[in-house]
Amino acid sequence: MEYLRGQMEGTLRSYHAKPDLITEHANHEESIRVGGYANRTLLELVQNAADAIAGSDDGGPHAGRVEIVLDIDRGVLYCANAGRPFSKDGLRSITMAHISGKRGDEIGRFGLGFKSVLAVSDRPQVFSRSVSFEFNSPSAQAELAQATPGARRYPLLRTAVPVDANQEFSDDEVLAELGEWASTVVRLPEAKNLERLRHEIENFATEFLLFVSAVREVRLRVLGSDGLTITHVSRDLGNGLLRIERPDGDGDEWIVRDRMHAPSAHARKGGRRGGIPLGGEGHRRVAAPAVEAPNRTVLVVLSVTGPNVGFSSVQRSLERERRPDDPAPQRLQP
Repeated sequence: MEYLRGQMEGTLRSYHAKPDLITEHANHEESIRVGGYANRTLLELVQNAADAIAGSDDGGPHAGRVEIVLDIDRGVLYCANAGRPFSKDGLRSITMAHISGKRGDEIGRFGLGFKSVLAVSDRPQVFSRSVSFEFNSPSAQAELAQATPGARRYPLLRTAVPVDANQEFSDDEVLAELGEWASTVVRLPEAKNLERLRHEIENFATEFLLFVSAVREVRLRVLGSDGLTITHVSRDLGNGLLRIERPDGDGDEWIVRDRMHAPSAHARKGGRRGGIPLGGEGHRRVAAPAVEAPNRTVLVVLSVTGPNVGFSSVQRSLERERRPDDPAPQRLQP
């Protein structure tokens, strides 16, 4: 709690000393809210959960589990995971931009992905076994207005304040249910774009689990009169071989390889491709189907250089249909 208060006071001092930072930070959040991250909220939440799971040594029955729940009637989105509880570095990374405690070989290095929640809610909340806090609370709004009056718009994700977790768990049955097994639950109240979120749930690509290897199960639920439950599973078969299983029980085996990508000299000088900066080292994962057929073998590369790079190639690959006249498949060796 003291850390949260100290961070709040530091932010207010910075804004008092440099009022232009308020507009800069607010505009940055707005660019994320309407930009490349805006239409991939679920993927970003799963990626953040995967990073927490990757650092956990929990081998219990819920290891590798992520669950997303959309409560249509109440307008709330939840994302729960069984990874590491929130740390000071984690809090610092989501309240700032381009600063993160993640290693270069993890997805989403810059703490930007969490800010995609702004496309869903203006009041994101985090309930973790280490600390619980919320953004854009009435008290935070009041302190920002008092410290820097007259601003046209204030940033939302720079001022975290403690929240009474016991009271919130008592008042919210879904939150309490998730809290029985999860170490961290992100709750997005007063959620917007509910139909888009439902569409993301219904069209979640199982192949995405190839790129979040710490995740073993993603369970997606929609509550309400037209509710549904969808489960995607990943199984590590060893020796670089993963089996992913879709909600219908069907599945595929994939050969997966990892490497660190070193940019070219041009990229190090600030080159761009498709509007995305190319500088900086990053993690690349290459996946190929373990069963090959002519004209259908697909290599998928995930790069961490930007929000619109990498997974689009996965989505394009998934749109390719197997032809009825394809010859018998042949198994590749991992």
